[in-house]
Amino acid sequence: KSADKTTADPGSLINYSLTISNSGPVIAKNVKLEDFLGRYTALAIDPYGNGTAFNFNAGTSGLNIQTIEYSDDTDDSDGISYGYTPSDPSGFDGNVTHWRITMGGDMNAAPSQFTLQYQVKVK
Repeated sequence: KSADKTTADPGSLINYSLTISNSGPVIAKNVKLEDFLGRYTALAIDPYGNGTAFNFNAGTSGLNIQTIEYSDDTDDSDGISYGYTPSDPSGFDGNVTHWRITMGGDMNAAPSQFTLQYQVKVK
C-alpha cells in the first residue's frame, strides 16, 4: 500500500494504491482485501466515475471485483460489521471506517498481480 503524499492538511486528498502479487507457483483462491480508514479521513465514494469508490486494474491476476462492503464501526476489533451503505454517492463519506472487497475468480499463479486504488479526504 502506498500513498501519493506523506503529509496532508485538512481538506487535502490522498490517493492510495495497493499492488497485490501472487509470487507462488499455485493459484490463490478466495482472495479478499480489507482496510481500516483513519478517523481523520473520509472515503471518496465515486472518484473515478465508475460508480464505486475503487479503481481496479486486473493486470495478470484473472480476478474481478465481486462484492464491496463498507462498515461504519469505530471498533477495529473482530466485532466489525459490514452492512453500511455510503450516504453521498457523489462526495465523501466520513462515516466509513472499514472496507472489504471479495474478489471473483482465482488469482493466477506467479507472476500475477493486480492494483486497486482509492481516495480519501483529510477531515
